Amino acid sequence: MKDDHCKMLNSLVEKKVHRSKSSDDFTAFKSRLQKLMGNIEDNAVILDMNDNQIKELYDNMLPVIETSIYAEMEHVIHAIFDSLESTHKMNQDIVTNNFQQFVTHAVTNYQSLRQERINILKVHNKTYQQFENALFYDDTFISTFGFQRAFDYHNKLIQSFHATYTSLLCDGVVLDTDKKIIKKVIEPNIKQMYQKINDILMDGTGA
Repeated sequence: MKDDHCKMLNSLVEKKVHRSKSSDDFTAFKSRLQKLMGNIEDNAVILDMNDNQIKELYDNMLPVIETSIYAEMEHVIHAIFDSLESTHKMNQDIVTNNFQQFVTHAVTNYQSLRQERINILKVHNKTYQQFENALFYDDTFISTFGFQRAFDYHNKLIQSFHATYTSLLCDGVVLDTDKKIIKKVIEPNIKQMYQKINDILMDGTGA
């Protein structure tokens, strides 16, 4: 009986300590996030979340953090602000109108390779190299429509990479390997743009 009573007391103490630690962890996260929010100078990407939204963001982040919130604090905060900038380009009011989608993007972004990885992978991708050759080095397109038109389509392809990356993260798709980025972001967009270029050459209008 005495042993059972001691076990019950120990269990209650452990739960109280756990709740206290969880509260401290959240307070540290909230404090760091709010401090950085106050330092944002670009009004176009101001993030003004209330306490409930910060708690929702924290609760969704916590399960995917393998070590501790303290060890990963800067990485987590960077992912949040990077997601803010990325989703803002897609929907300026995403935090206000679709906060859950923003949370999904931020959590997935934390788990994924940086978006800048696209710039490295595309350069070494053979399909991308073939696409550039078709635009700039094969006389067929550039001699017909000019350098500026080729350059415009090249830029559209680059923009499509980043738009697809952002959209996938909003859908909760984790892009944590080079292979996934190549398969889901780079190659599908190149094939689509390749088809568009071929259609333009067939049509002859450059539209």
